Amino acid sequence: MLDHVASVIQNFDKDRDMARDTVIAVWDGTSPSSPSRRKSVASATNTVLKSGTRRMSSATSRPSSKSISTLDRPSINDTDRRSLSNDRHSVSGNEETTMSPPIDHAEKDKVPNIFETSFPPAVLLRYPKSDHSLIDPFPSHTPMFCFPNDIKFHYGSSPPPETVHSFSTTDEDGNKKYGTCVTFYERLPKSLHDDIKDSVANWVKGNMTSSTREYSQHLKEKIDVELDQLKEHRQRQIQLAHLQTTSWIQEERDEVEELLRVTQEKILLYRELLEPVKLANFKPEECWIPKSVGVITQLPWFELMSDWIRIVVDAMIGVKGKRNPQAKKFSLENAIYNLIHELRIPPRGIYEIGITINERILYLNRPSFNDIPTLKNFSLYPLFRCLSPNVILAIVEVLLSEGKVLFLSKKIGMLAIAGESVQYLLYPFYWQFVYIPVLPKRLITCLQAPVPYIIGFNGTMDEIGEDIPEDTCVVNLDTNTIHQMIPPPSIPVRQRRKLLSGFEEFAALHTRYKIPYGIPLPIREAYPNGRLPLSNGRSKTMLPLEQRRPRYDNIADNHPNGPGGGTFTRQLSD
Repeated sequence: MLDHVASVIQNFDKDRDMARDTVIAVWDGTSPSSPSRRKSVASATNTVLKSGTRRMSSATSRPSSKSISTLDRPSINDTDRRSLSNDRHSVSGNEETTMSPPIDHAEKDKVPNIFETSFPPAVLLRYPKSDHSLIDPFPSHTPMFCFPNDIKFHYGSSPPPETVHSFSTTDEDGNKKYGTCVTFYERLPKSLHDDIKDSVANWVKGNMTSSTREYSQHLKEKIDVELDQLKEHRQRQIQLAHLQTTSWIQEERDEVEELLRVTQEKILLYRELLEPVKLANFKPEECWIPKSVGVITQLPWFELMSDWIRIVVDAMIGVKGKRNPQAKKFSLENAIYNLIHELRIPPRGIYEIGITINERILYLNRPSFNDIPTLKNFSLYPLFRCLSPNVILAIVEVLLSEGKVLFLSKKIGMLAIAGESVQYLLYPFYWQFVYIPVLPKRLITCLQAPVPYIIGFNGTMDEIGEDIPEDTCVVNLDTNTIHQMIPPPSIPVRQRRKLLSGFEEFAALHTRYKIPYGIPLPIREAYPNGRLPLSNGRSKTMLPLEQRRPRYDNIADNHPNGPGGGTFTRQLSD
């Protein structure tokens, strides 16, 4: 299995290096191999921090595709030329030759859709820039786990919501590294608008008829008209809200609310009809590029690192494609220095360490040796929110019998949480086998490994196809379903009934409170409803806010590296 992973990573590195010189670019009529004459269209950044055990890097998508101008020119590509030359061969010195079959020019000249093309990510920036030692190198496959399904452009009036997910990697010596990253989207640079616009226009010309383009334009005009009406109705609703309530005013309010509802339904309907043909009215201003910022550590500080990165992204970049007006006041250098060079691992069960970033305090401590080995503020709530007690108990039975468990979810942030949660449920036992919370699509054949494992995959059953062995327990976190062809040995009836009763008593989300199954919103999005909820923003000593903030904020504000950075330590017995 390790040999297969090594070969895949080696091929990934080759693809990434090749992509650096085959970026979708502007052809200026000179040699297409001149890197100085190209302009990059796509980039995706992944930042990872490390200090001894923490690194910081930046990754970018490099589309391994032809240049735009090459796609426009109806000429035979390099692959076809090689095929023609290889298929011409002589037999025993005779003049007999064999020619390749006729070329399908329609297939050869077909322009790919840039929004359906996957691009391999690559590291552009990292901190520190060099490895600390030869025995602790920077993992070159980090971008693969930050973007497990590679990178695709997004086209729409607004970007997809930001997401946060965690992952872990294991080297050939068994050493583990844990990573947490936030993925967000930024607008395409204006310098590349003309390039991508020409590429999309060529695709539309070859894949859409004139009637389809007219239909798309008609739907776009309808949406614009409805949006103008929606704006007028909302303004009228605001005006009526400030008037004294009378029977006539109330009737007009009801009428405006009905008009708002009808207009919104029309907009939704027109947008659904426009979705398949939206590229006929392509606007480069609505093209978004994925980027990622992350941290790598040697301890599973998922919650702490998630809070830290989300604060950094909110302060430096903003949320949902909107820049934060306070970005210039935030010092990223001080925050990185504080995290890397000043944050220390707290002793077990003795001290609590706090780190201040952008006027927010994050707390960290480790459990003592005689406590359950769970980090502070790690919650099992998401697992019990997604799955019923019966399904969770079935997963525990599979793991106790050293079986295979595969978690599936379209929400990548839930995979690592599910993997860590089921391992905590095994206490006092520890999982000593393969654990890959987020499996890149390039490594999907690892599912056929003849060893016990816990693996998470960001996708559906249709995407994994025939790569699943019959003895694998497949758990769909999105639908609360489990697929088992070979059931594992069951826990004794009495103990099983007792354990199930405990699950239902202490996690009565669905039975007592009738909460529907599903992934919680803070897991699906990094900034739910535009907010920034923190998992480590509360001290374990539970001091009141008015007693805690003045004492420790002053320490952070007087830090020699400037406001917004600093750490402090105190005993938990205070």
